[in-house]
Amino acid sequence: MGKSASGKVDHHSMASLRPLSIHSRWPLFLSSLLFLFTLLLVACDTALLSNRPAEISYQPIASLPEGTASRSFLVFGDWGGGKWWQPGSDDRQRLVASGMKKIKDTSRRGADFAVAVGDNFYANGVKSIQDRKWRSHFEDVYTAEQFPMPFYMVLGNHDYREDPHAQIAYHQLVNEHATGRWYMPDWYYTFSDTLADSTIVQFFNLDSQMLINDDDYLSYRYRTNAPAGASQRQMAWLEDELKASRARWKFVVMHHPIFSNGRHGNTPWLIEHLHPLLERYGVQAVFSGHNHNLEAIKPIEGVHYFVAGAAANVNDVAWRKNTLYAHTGPGFLWCRITHDTMAAVFYNNRAKERWAITIPHGN
Repeated sequence: MGKSASGKVDHHSMASLRPLSIHSRWPLFLSSLLFLFTLLLVACDTALLSNRPAEISYQPIASLPEGTASRSFLVFGDWGGGKWWQPGSDDRQRLVASGMKKIKDTSRRGADFAVAVGDNFYANGVKSIQDRKWRSHFEDVYTAEQFPMPFYMVLGNHDYREDPHAQIAYHQLVNEHATGRWYMPDWYYTFSDTLADSTIVQFFNLDSQMLINDDDYLSYRYRTNAPAGASQRQMAWLEDELKASRARWKFVVMHHPIFSNGRHGNTPWLIEHLHPLLERYGVQAVFSGHNHNLEAIKPIEGVHYFVAGAAANVNDVAWRKNTLYAHTGPGFLWCRITHDTMAAVFYNNRAKERWAITIPHGN
């Protein structure tokens, strides 16, 4: 106890030992809370940066030596616009198409064909080959003058809400409105492209609605009395085609992504049943949409995963540990194949390069 020289208790010095009142402690509490909050922000920011390796691993695409055989193509999806679907989607579709044309027309890029990953017409597909959407959202947007090339198509879940068979019937159709560029001979199919040096690139275009039996496909089945077992038949067909393939490069195209950090996330059925098949037969890349974003997932057992579902509509996408690149905004993917490499570049709707990677064959 504090005492004066006379031995009496010094009440003034004792006051300094009393506990602080709640009012006197409040500024100290706020300061401590602010300090902890600052530490948390720093930790979160560090975690976010550590989950964004794409900004470090970005690889500008080198020009090819003169005479190198190559083929290039565009990948885009979820493009069918429709102002009744999402406000501004028609405008975004045309802006992305304009960006695609710019890349197609540049000498350092170019494009020999296009690959679309489904949800071709919002919100409910088309009713027939006479549907007005053929002109308003395909022929008049990706015009034959600007894109004199084949468009290799697959179906998306929205395409099943009216008559998906009409999109097969439109295959290479030529009349007063149709220009014959729409390529979809069946629900699922394969096609090949050959480089000048005889390198073969083979695409396996799948109907992922049929594979996973999603609600839109089941509704179509009930409306049309389509037979059961289509998923098993498609998987058997795919394994036979992969087993027989002699292509150096093998790519799978479908609507639903196997892996994605977008709005709809991964597709568990495809992870369990399709992913092992792709590893077994050496498929190098999978192109998909469904999630309305641009995304590259870290390769798994040599299989690279690209999502290009932002050709008209956009949704948020998260950065995870398996993310190579992710972008919320309209855009598309451009790819170039040579005997030894695959180059992939994401562009926004103004044809500005967002991210790129070169994948050696076998990696």
